Amino acid sequence: MSELFFNARSWRQLGLGEQEIKFLEELWLRAGGAPPPNQNLGQVTETVSVLETSVSQQSNLNNLSRRDLISALSLAQEKNQGLEARLKRLDLRINQLEDAQ
Repeated sequence: MSELFFNARSWRQLGLGEQEIKFLEELWLRAGGAPPPNQNLGQVTETVSVLETSVSQQSNLNNLSRRDLISALSLAQEKNQGLEARLKRLDLRINQLEDAQ
Protein backbone atom coordinates (compact mmCIF):
# COMPACT_ATOMS: atom_id res chain seq x y z
CA MET A 1 0.00 0.00 0.00
CA SER A 2 2.95 2.33 0.56
CA GLU A 3 3.50 2.57 -3.20
CA LEU A 4 0.05 4.07 -3.72
CA PHE A 5 -0.72 7.70 -3.08
CA PHE A 6 -3.84 9.69 -2.38
CA ASN A 7 -5.27 11.18 -5.59
CA ALA A 8 -7.18 14.30 -4.59
CA ARG A 9 -7.88 15.19 -8.21
CA SER A 10 -10.14 12.16 -8.63
CA TRP A 11 -12.10 13.10 -5.51
CA ARG A 12 -12.54 16.66 -6.79
CA GLN A 13 -13.89 15.29 -10.06
CA LEU A 14 -16.46 13.36 -8.03
CA GLY A 15 -17.62 16.63 -6.51
CA LEU A 16 -16.20 16.42 -2.98
CA GLY A 17 -15.23 19.63 -1.21
CA GLU A 18 -11.76 20.53 -0.01
CA GLN A 19 -12.57 19.82 3.64
CA GLU A 20 -13.86 16.32 2.78
CA ILE A 21 -10.84 15.65 0.57
CA LYS A 22 -8.44 16.77 3.31
CA PHE A 23 -10.23 14.46 5.78
CA LEU A 24 -9.95 11.49 3.38
CA GLU A 25 -6.29 12.26 2.72
CA GLU A 26 -5.55 12.27 6.48
CA LEU A 27 -7.32 8.91 6.81
CA TRP A 28 -5.30 7.60 3.89
CA LEU A 29 -2.01 8.67 5.44
CA ARG A 30 -2.95 7.23 8.85
CA ALA A 31 -3.80 3.91 7.18
CA GLY A 32 -0.27 3.73 5.79
CA GLY A 33 -0.76 5.20 2.34
CA ALA A 34 2.01 7.20 0.77
CA PRO A 35 1.77 11.00 0.60
CA PRO A 36 1.06 12.60 -2.76
CA PRO A 37 4.13 12.88 -4.96
CA ASN A 38 5.87 16.23 -4.66
CA GLN A 39 7.36 16.33 -8.16
CA ASN A 40 6.26 18.82 -10.76
CA LEU A 41 5.55 17.88 -14.37
CA GLY A 42 9.06 18.82 -15.50
CA GLN A 43 10.63 16.50 -12.94
CA VAL A 44 8.29 13.68 -13.90
CA THR A 45 9.03 14.19 -17.61
CA GLU A 46 12.77 14.18 -16.90
CA THR A 47 12.47 11.00 -14.82
CA VAL A 48 10.45 9.30 -17.56
CA SER A 49 13.06 10.32 -20.15
CA VAL A 50 15.86 8.90 -18.02
CA LEU A 51 13.92 5.66 -17.55
CA GLU A 52 13.16 5.40 -21.26
CA THR A 53 16.85 5.86 -22.07
CA SER A 54 17.79 3.23 -19.51
CA VAL A 55 15.20 0.79 -20.86
CA SER A 56 16.44 1.39 -24.41
CA GLN A 57 20.05 0.76 -23.39
CA GLN A 58 19.06 -2.38 -21.49
CA SER A 59 17.09 -3.59 -24.50
CA ASN A 60 20.14 -3.07 -26.72
CA LEU A 61 22.32 -4.98 -24.25
CA ASN A 62 19.75 -7.78 -24.14
CA ASN A 63 19.72 -7.98 -27.94
CA LEU A 64 23.52 -8.14 -28.04
CA SER A 65 23.54 -10.81 -25.34
CA ARG A 66 20.87 -12.76 -27.21
CA ARG A 67 22.95 -12.64 -30.42
CA ASP A 68 26.07 -13.74 -28.52
CA LEU A 69 24.15 -16.60 -26.95
CA ILE A 70 22.74 -17.72 -30.30
CA SER A 71 26.23 -17.57 -31.81
CA ALA A 72 27.70 -19.58 -28.94
CA LEU A 73 24.93 -22.19 -29.18
CA SER A 74 25.46 -22.48 -32.91
CA LEU A 75 29.19 -22.97 -32.41
CA ALA A 76 28.54 -25.57 -29.69
CA GLN A 77 26.16 -27.44 -32.00
CA GLU A 78 28.76 -27.47 -34.76
CA LYS A 79 31.37 -28.83 -32.35
CA ASN A 80 28.87 -31.37 -31.02
CA GLN A 81 28.09 -32.56 -34.55
CA GLY A 82 31.83 -32.92 -35.21
CA LEU A 83 32.25 -34.93 -32.02
CA GLU A 84 29.28 -37.13 -32.92
CA ALA A 85 30.79 -37.84 -36.32
CA ARG A 86 34.15 -38.74 -34.71
CA LEU A 87 32.42 -41.00 -32.18
CA LYS A 88 30.52 -42.78 -34.94
CA ARG A 89 33.75 -43.32 -36.88
CA LEU A 90 35.50 -44.62 -33.75
CA ASP A 91 32.57 -46.91 -32.98
CA LEU A 92 32.64 -48.22 -36.54
CA ARG A 93 36.40 -48.76 -36.32
CA ILE A 94 36.05 -50.60 -33.00
CA ASN A 95 33.35 -52.83 -34.49
CA GLN A 96 35.60 -53.55 -37.47
CA LEU A 97 38.49 -54.46 -35.19
CA GLU A 98 36.24 -56.68 -33.08
CA ASP A 99 34.87 -58.41 -36.20
CA ALA A 100 38.42 -58.99 -37.45
CA GLN A 101 39.40 -60.84 -34.29
